[in-house]
Amino acid sequence: ENYTAERMVLAASGVDHEELLTIAEPLLCDVRSGAPLEEPRSIYVGGDIRYPADSQ
Repeated sequence: ENYTAERMVLAASGVDHEELLTIAEPLLCDVRSGAPLEEPRSIYVGGDIRYPADSQ
């Protein structure tokens, strides 16, 4: 559900472009497009924990 076309990159090196399309199109044709699902924003509530360093 988080994998959308807008967030994907297909990269290849040393491959003929048409051959890459022939391989990739059947594998990626069902990838949904559109905005990814919105995640609720986390809420920072503060806090600080410090432990004294051992002097030995």
